[in-house]
Amino acid sequence: MIEFKATESISRDTFVQTTWYEYSYKHSQKLANKDIQAFVMCAKQPQKANREQYGYTIQVQPGVYKSTNIAYKDITLISLNELPNTLNNAWVTCLASKKLKRKKAFSLLKEKGFKRIQKPFKEFLAELWRLISPKGDDDMTLELSREDIKAIGKMWGTSLFTSEELDELMSKASLETRLRGLKPTDVRNCFKPEELLMDMKPEDRLMGLGLNPEQLKEIEAYIKQAKQQKI
Repeated sequence: MIEFKATESISRDTFVQTTWYEYSYKHSQKLANKDIQAFVMCAKQPQKANREQYGYTIQVQPGVYKSTNIAYKDITLISLNELPNTLNNAWVTCLASKKLKRKKAFSLLKEKGFKRIQKPFKEFLAELWRLISPKGDDDMTLELSREDIKAIGKMWGTSLFTSEELDELMSKASLETRLRGLKPTDVRNCFKPEELLMDMKPEDRLMGLGLNPEQLKEIEAYIKQAKQQKI
């Protein structure tokens, strides 16, 4: 079980949440302690003082720490920026906060890793690289449109998010992000005709209709009749 911290540093809440997730899942699935292992994976490298206040002073290997605190001793802490640049690590270091680290990871995956995985995962990694390659150091914020999220789901052959989860994700995105990938007709169909015309000038409402003289006369007659009814 992995608790991934993309934009935040570790805190007491990080380990409390991870402990609760592990406990809940273990009991719901009726698993023994030996059947599950919890990890906290950090995109950003934790500060030494911050890490050590939770007892993470034992370095198992570069980037991998164990805690001397009895409450956290079963949770392994992984700092992606500190992991060696090897193929087995590249599957996760491609999510590191340092741009050079991500670049090296994707280069390894492209050269050696892609031939080992199925097409949907290749497409997922390619799309992930497109989204995060422009990001600088310590910038792991991603604004995904609803279409981006659905596309990622299709790559895996299933829907990764429920409608409720999509709504929650989209509520945090900018208007431009929410509308990305939609056609004008997709947006227009969400409104009633009177709502679309409400903020338009009369000339804008008639623009592009291509009305012939007979149709214009019908509109004039309708307007004249409407005025008389109001009087």
